[in-house]
This record gives sequence, C-alpha cells and structure tokens, in this order.
Amino acid sequence: MDEELAILEFLRASHLEVLPLTRLADSLEVAVQVTRATERDVDRLDRRALDLHRRHEFSEQDQLNRRIGLLTVVSVVFMPLTLIAGIYGMSFDRMPELQYRYS
Repeated sequence: MDEELAILEFLRASHLEVLPLTRLADSLEVAVQVTRATERDVDRLDRRALDLHRRHEFSEQDQLNRRIGLLTVVSVVFMPLTLIAGIYGMSFDRMPELQYRYS
C-alpha cells in the first residue's frame, strides 16, 4: 500500500506538460484518500489477526499446562507404588521379610 500511495501522491502533485492531470485532480485526491483508508484498515486487520493468533497460542499453552499437571499428579501417585512393586517383585532368597509367616 505504501508504494501505491506514494505513486498517487506523486501524480497528484506533478504538473508535467506531457501528462496533463489537472482534469483528474479530484479523482486523484479521492484515490489518495481511499488508499489511505485502505492502509489503515489493513493495519487494523493485521493487528486483529496478530491478537487472535496470540490468543490461540495462549489457549493451546493453557491446555498443554493442564495436561502436564494431570500427568504430574498421576506420576506422583504411581511412582511409589511402582518402586514398592519393583522391590518386592524381585526373585531372591535373602530378604528379611521372607522369613515371616504371612510374607
């Protein structure tokens, strides 16, 4: 949009004999105003798209954090049980508890 705006402003300001644009001065002024308005709209839409992209990333990050929190709780519950099952699941004969009646 910057290039188009620069060209339109140059044409509006130029008074060349080979290119008489005096009859088109009003049309060029309207074209410059429309181009400026379009540039503002494009900038506004670009900011809006960037904001929506950030919100989407924050939403995905929040969802990932919830999943990691759940996995942390599950691992805290099952790690001690896994340790106990690993120790008592070994096959060996010299463990003190094996001599007890109900062990």
